[in-house]
Amino acid sequence: MSTTLSMIELRRLTLDEVRKELALSRFEYAKVRMHVHTQSEKNHAKVKSLRRQIARMEMALSEMRASSKATEATPTPKSAAVKKKTSKKTVTRKAVSVSSVPKKK
Repeated sequence: MSTTLSMIELRRLTLDEVRKELALSRFEYAKVRMHVHTQSEKNHAKVKSLRRQIARMEMALSEMRASSKATEATPTPKSAAVKKKTSKKTVTRKAVSVSSVPKKK
């Protein structure tokens, strides 16, 4: 990946294209981090810009997932009225007092 993509450009891409770009950016980020660590790369700011680019891509990806879920799962009147009851199991723990713990000699 040679250029950074803005949020507007990322929103224009499809879900698969963003995933591909994200994978490429993560690979490039790992490579640049290694080069900076071994001091073969002098541009430390590149690591920061790549990390921010990855964050932008992840945000765009999560927005796309949320919008696709919202359009797929529009509640119908019947399904909205029916609620499932879920039972939660409670876990009880024994309280241990300090005086009951054996002391080390």
